[in-house]
Amino acid sequence: MSKDFYREVDPATDKLIVDKDKDTLQQQPEKLTNFIQEQRLRVADGVDATKSGVNRIKNEVDEAEQRLNKKVTGIYGDDRSKLGLGVASVTVAMMTGTIVTRRSRLSMKLFTPVLFGLLSSMYVFPGTSRNVGNKIYQYELENWPILAKKQREIKMELEEGLQDCRDFSRKFRVFCSKWF
Repeated sequence: MSKDFYREVDPATDKLIVDKDKDTLQQQPEKLTNFIQEQRLRVADGVDATKSGVNRIKNEVDEAEQRLNKKVTGIYGDDRSKLGLGVASVTVAMMTGTIVTRRSRLSMKLFTPVLFGLLSSMYVFPGTSRNVGNKIYQYELENWPILAKKQREIKMELEEGLQDCRDFSRKFRVFCSKWF
């Protein structure tokens, strides 16, 4: 439907003669203002819905951050003043692992830096390492109870072997002190 630019004009009032049936928004100001007001309300409702959605997501992220901070605070059990030095030591140990295995096989190149980093972190952060180990063990108990049971058995056997070694060394020292 094309616009009719050639409309009749009433010469007495010098106004357009409007056909109410074929009228559009431009000729009826109250219809136009109602339309604009409806569109503004729809935009405002959309803005409010978006704002509430963003606030809901922000609150969820804040709660997740607080939970994570609580977990990290619960895991980190060492002196906070030594954190920077400890992280630097672990990093240097991992770099040393890469340097030592420069001409080795791929498996050695992958596992040695991780092993060096793990051992140095156990030395530098003993409380944190213990807490992380406990968290991993709890996760294993929940998801793989058979594996956790085998680990417990191996740990008990290793502790028994260590105790036997201590007993033997104590008896050997007593024997040597009596003999010499």
